[in-house]
Amino acid sequence: MEPVPAAPTTTTTTGATATSPGLRDALRYLVVGLVIGALWIAHSDEPVWAHAARTLAVLVAVPVLAAPVLAWWRRRAASRGAPDDAPRLSLVRFVAAKALLVAVALGVDLLLSLWSPVAADVVVALGLVGAVAVLGPQYHHLLVVPAARSGGPVRRPAAAITAEERRVR
Repeated sequence: MEPVPAAPTTTTTTGATATSPGLRDALRYLVVGLVIGALWIAHSDEPVWAHAARTLAVLVAVPVLAAPVLAWWRRRAASRGAPDDAPRLSLVRFVAAKALLVAVALGVDLLLSLWSPVAADVVVALGLVGAVAVLGPQYHHLLVVPAARSGGPVRRPAAAITAEERRVR
């Protein structure tokens, strides 16, 4: 019987072992889940609607505010000749997913508050951590869209199309 080969590892130039992209994404989602759960617990003395509004604002504001910075970064890298083939986060899909997550958390919190107001926030916070940490990596591919292909047709606003181009069409 032949020995089973070990899984390939990636080493960096310093000799340290690098984590795989899947593990790195899972760790990111775990950290985000812990932050969201901590926010939910930290404001447990406030009304449930305030929880939902704050959590939704944080979950939506971060990527919306980061989008211009990421766009600038991509343009800067492209001007240096780097290929721009990285998938992009769809803000519409992202906001819809976060709104659904907060709506479910709000509903569960309201229902659990009927039976145990003290434990409701803790259970919902743990549920948020679990949902983001476990479901985030599983459904991440639905939140991204492929990068625009270079060499394809260029989309321009109608005002930028010349009269001759209109005749050809």
